[in-house]
Amino acid sequence: MQNVEARIRELRGKIGEEVNRIVGTATNDLNVAAERVGTVKSNMAMATSHTAAQNRARTKLVELQANAASDRALYQSYLDRLNQTQQQAGLRLPDAHLASPASVPLAPVSPRYRPGGPPVFSPGR
Repeated sequence: MQNVEARIRELRGKIGEEVNRIVGTATNDLNVAAERVGTVKSNMAMATSHTAAQNRARTKLVELQANAASDRALYQSYLDRLNQTQQQAGLRLPDAHLASPASVPLAPVSPRYRPGGPPVFSPGR
């Protein structure tokens, strides 16, 4: 019977050691899991911050693209109007043409002078 009691004590001691080892392993696993939770929370906070920054940048990009499209349309309308004006300027024809070059007069034609008197202006000449 002593042999059985010794064997029971030995087994209880081994069970206690095994329980302590399992508790130690569980405690270690708990600490590792807690560190992982902290890391995941930190990564999540960084990802949330990064996502918010990307959303702000995307909003700004959309705004800039809209402004660029508006400016592009405005400049295109200016360019179209310039091209239209240049084409119209090229199509203009003069209303008069030169029949023959004028000759240099030998004497003044107007006003006519009367000897000893004021100049005479005649209508139609």
